[in-house]
Amino acid sequence: MMPLFARKPLRDLGRQKAKTLLILLSIIISLSIAGIILHTKLQFEAALKESMNQSHVSDAAFYTNSFQTLPARLHKLDGIKEAEAKISVRARAKTEEGFKNIEIAGLPDQQNYQIGQIHLYKNHPSDAASYAETTTLQLFQWKAGQTIELLIPGEKQKSLKLSGTVTDPSRIPAPFSGTGYLYLSSEALKKLGVPLTYTQILIEFEEGTSKEERDQLITRISKVLKSSGITSYRTEHAEETYYIRNTLVSAILTVLIWFGLFSLVLGFILITHLFHRVIAEHVKEMGIQRVVGAPLSFIWKQYFLYLGIIGSISFMCSAGVSYFGSKWAVRYLAEELNIGSYTETIHPSVVYLLLLLSFAIPYLGAFVPIQKVLNKPLTDTLRNMPHSFPSHKAKKSFGRFSLSVLSWRHAFSKKGQMVSNILMLSFGGAIIISCLALNQTLNSHLNQMNKFWNYDQEWSVKSKLPKSEMTALFKKTEGVSEAEGWTVRNTEIKLDKGGKHNALLMALPERSKLITPAVKEGQWLKRGGKPAIVINEDLRTMLGSPKPGEKAELQIGKERKTFYIEGIIGSQLRGPAAYMGGTDYEKWLLADTANRIAVKLTSGAKSGKVSEQLEKQLTDQGAAVEGTETIQAMQERPKQIIGLIVASILAAGILFTVLGLLNLMTATSMNVYERQKEIGITRAIGGSSGKILRMFAAESLIIAMISWSLAAAFSYPLSHFLSTQIGTALLGSPLQSGFYLDGIFIWLTASIVIGLGASAVPVIKSLAKPLPKMLED
Repeated sequence: MMPLFARKPLRDLGRQKAKTLLILLSIIISLSIAGIILHTKLQFEAALKESMNQSHVSDAAFYTNSFQTLPARLHKLDGIKEAEAKISVRARAKTEEGFKNIEIAGLPDQQNYQIGQIHLYKNHPSDAASYAETTTLQLFQWKAGQTIELLIPGEKQKSLKLSGTVTDPSRIPAPFSGTGYLYLSSEALKKLGVPLTYTQILIEFEEGTSKEERDQLITRISKVLKSSGITSYRTEHAEETYYIRNTLVSAILTVLIWFGLFSLVLGFILITHLFHRVIAEHVKEMGIQRVVGAPLSFIWKQYFLYLGIIGSISFMCSAGVSYFGSKWAVRYLAEELNIGSYTETIHPSVVYLLLLLSFAIPYLGAFVPIQKVLNKPLTDTLRNMPHSFPSHKAKKSFGRFSLSVLSWRHAFSKKGQMVSNILMLSFGGAIIISCLALNQTLNSHLNQMNKFWNYDQEWSVKSKLPKSEMTALFKKTEGVSEAEGWTVRNTEIKLDKGGKHNALLMALPERSKLITPAVKEGQWLKRGGKPAIVINEDLRTMLGSPKPGEKAELQIGKERKTFYIEGIIGSQLRGPAAYMGGTDYEKWLLADTANRIAVKLTSGAKSGKVSEQLEKQLTDQGAAVEGTETIQAMQERPKQIIGLIVASILAAGILFTVLGLLNLMTATSMNVYERQKEIGITRAIGGSSGKILRMFAAESLIIAMISWSLAAAFSYPLSHFLSTQIGTALLGSPLQSGFYLDGIFIWLTASIVIGLGASAVPVIKSLAKPLPKMLED
């Protein structure tokens, strides 16, 4: 037989279905939002780690000159678990938009590599097998089985049939890097005329190797390679290949977690007020139970069970929504950012947190109103009428009656509920306004970054011609107004105070006409004086924020030299980079060649036609073209990163706004439910449905308009927060922030729609009831 204290809670659940459902809805939505965001972050970090482990991504990659055999001494070095040599070639592939840069990797003849494992999907088996990486397939709009045209430096255009696709999590997604990836068998490489010599060495360290030990091992490996006649041009750590993906997602999800926590607090405040109103209907019942001798423990048991049922339902629903919501989010991120594998199990810590909050929120939310009733004298509880706690405050008269006055009085009659509704809507609105402002700021910053490149095309060439002859060859081409020969190489930069990192080194004319750097500190390159470099903000952040005037040691191959940091320039979202005057570079390495040509076209010149002419002239001169790219294509890639950031935060703002709208509708529905008899009396004395609808609409509009004004005020500090977090994560320094008037007026329109929409549904539903039924309530 069911205990007596259990019957009443179950009866109350059935009797107060509407209010209980509204409370459940508020709890489930608040917990689900927080659960989805937190679980997505944890699952993405786990997926990133799992992808690196399963793919056996190299701990260090050495890019070298061509060699035939991997030095046997590498395997004998303590701390090295595995060392493998691989083929890597730069080339170009023909697409619908012209030739695009591509990197070709050689496949092993018999078995898969132990380091940097990939997954092949064979659709069209062939001896001359060629596989396109999945994000490359999407970027170039290729299909498995089609024939593609390739240009290998120094070779004529040749064709290959795609045998299938490859997933390689170690690769930065092609849309972000602008470079495609192909994997070819030995037969396919021979068909293209590529020599079967190695140009890359991948190293996997023993587990537990510290960062200091790894740095020492890299130095010892470089010495072994040097003694074997192999020159290492660049060393890349595993973290660098995952840096942009991890930074991008971590920055977004960290911001969203803070938003989720704040919305959870606001949701708890609203839920507390909803419980206050539910308990208010039980005041007289609790008084009667106390009169007939029921102990306080008996009353607490009733509500413990009642709240336990709410907590159980909240947990099951929020856990399910969190799982499926984060599952979709992680799957989307894994596909967009080329993360090879991910798990779809729910994280235990999220389960425990949701379990705790599912019961803590209703118990804590109901504790104060229950305790408040139990502390009342019995005479007050027996005298109290349902739907309200007694108030001794005198109501101030407005002197006249009208629907607007009544709307104002009802809107402000439940101040706690009104404040929580206003804060929730204001928070969502502030996020949307700030997100629109962030989008404007990022695009403005992107336009400033794009001014750095004052040319139209960039050519990567390999030639023995002196720099002056190479640039003269470009300048005499019809349609070219200016050309400059640059040298672009990878280097390792080390500071005296200990900072060390790989970077792209660009040696260019001190008075270059084709770039306009935005100098943040110090000055741009100058002719003469002490050997100096200029670094960008990305490199500055990774080196520990050095100041102009500090010394930095640069290493290229076997050569090392100390330079002064002359200035700091803004980021171009292309990673860490250092800039050096062409004169200093030539004196250091005694080289007068260029491997990169920047080209500015004349007004009205057609890029494709100029490219064809340059291609022919370079081939006639024996120069090998390793890659070409237009500045327009380079400028488009950062927009995809910015678009992903803005879309993610904007989605969160919309989600929180929906939560605020649902909370407002919840509160409005409860108001309508509690005022059924009032609505019925108004209709009975001749009040039209339109007037009743306008009265409730005015109440919602008052809350919506107050929330709009607060959202506009909150958007400024929130915009500053977003600009600081996103700017520091992506660019190494905070972005400028300010008011965005267009966003404020957009949110004004949305607030009016939200205010009208929140009241329309519950009121129209109530007006559809028969008048006798309303008067009975």
